[in-house]
Amino acid sequence: MTGADYSEEAIAVARSLADELDIEARFVCANLYDLPGVLDGEFDIVVTTYGVLSWLPDLHAWAQVVAHFLKPGGTFCIVEIHPNWGFLDEVDGELRIMDSIFRSEPWETETVETYTDGPPMPAHIEYNWPWTVGGMVSALAAAGLRIERVRELPLDVRQRVPSMVRSDDGYWHLPGDPMPLMVTCVATRPG
Repeated sequence: MTGADYSEEAIAVARSLADELDIEARFVCANLYDLPGVLDGEFDIVVTTYGVLSWLPDLHAWAQVVAHFLKPGGTFCIVEIHPNWGFLDEVDGELRIMDSIFRSEPWETETVETYTDGPPMPAHIEYNWPWTVGGMVSALAAAGLRIERVRELPLDVRQRVPSMVRSDDGYWHLPGDPMPLMVTCVATRPG
């Protein structure tokens, strides 16, 4: 197993967890787009998970990196926060469109939030790039991958707005499940 992240701190935590759980794994600290220059090999499975795509300014370059590391016959899987959250917010108990997902520039937001359950961080600027499900699928196809399935699901792993409620399965839902909150895609590299 190989993991990659651009954060030295994240890599240190990953190594510590792997050691604690006695899992044989290697970790590479690099910008995603630089991985082909610092990591060798091809893999049976490549995975991208929650909250990655909005940090990436170039989905086509990301998809090329995925294809680069996937063995012929290998499988790529992504489970991702739906891009709807990039332009929606809840105001007075109602979901409202706050922006366009088709914008070309990233959103620039000042925040103190962290990706973890840790304490707030000092105020900092965060950049998130808009993306669409169609753009993600098209980038993977353009990189030579065959799309096996795409699913949009009305559930999330965390409460993003106050009206979301946690169901018995542990996932968060909007009342009535009116829209997708998560997207998954499985693709393979022909071989």
